[in-house]
Amino acid sequence: RIRTGLYIEDTITLGAHIYLQGDVFGVYIQSDAPTKNLIVASHNSGLANMMLQGPGSDGSNFACIHLDGSAIVGAFSLLNVSYGNSRRFVNISSTGGSAVISSRGGGASVGPALFEGFSLSGSGIGTLVLSNFDFQVADPSANVEHIIFINGPTNRAVITSLQGAVFAGTGGHVIHMENGASVDVNSLFADGFERGLHLVNVGAGPSIRASGMTIINSVIEDVGILHPAATGFIGGAFDKD
Repeated sequence: RIRTGLYIEDTITLGAHIYLQGDVFGVYIQSDAPTKNLIVASHNSGLANMMLQGPGSDGSNFACIHLDGSAIVGAFSLLNVSYGNSRRFVNISSTGGSAVISSRGGGASVGPALFEGFSLSGSGIGTLVLSNFDFQVADPSANVEHIIFINGPTNRAVITSLQGAVFAGTGGHVIHMENGASVDVNSLFADGFERGLHLVNVGAGPSIRASGMTIINSVIEDVGILHPAATGFIGGAFDKD
């Protein structure tokens, strides 16, 4: 258990079956340098009740939480974990086995460093289960590329209740999919991003099953399905084609 305070740390590697739980309020863990991952995750472990921030090197793949490997089983769990100014919140990049992150609660106020929120790629099985997550882009210098990026036929996101809005800066794409990726959405609200849902024509056709989506005030488009082999269904309310 971690008491209230600011902790500036080198990369923390969590072994299997290790859980770090912060006090209910006021636990901040920050990277001591922008060019490293803050947390290297493992299977059957997790974090609760804290804010993570710090990795912020341009052009890098560093993240607050990084999960990869070739023989991962089980899930890494997040409960009420929020994110401060960082290059990337969560990076899932499995080369084999199954890499799963389950996140419930928490949120983010996006700063100028953010490139991507949650990234899934790699040739292994990568899964993000995201529920009750709130985020806002309120820094005029913010230039976000993606909130959720999914690449590859073995990578999938399951989203239940995701809410976000842009008040200042550039919000990028809320969900960006390519190369056979898949997503399931049940309840999404997005206000003021460049694009809400963007399925690009790269590699195999992506798959989407989505309902309960409200996407409004997008700069370019609410929904863009550019791949002719995309499959699935979409339900919701949109105000820009």
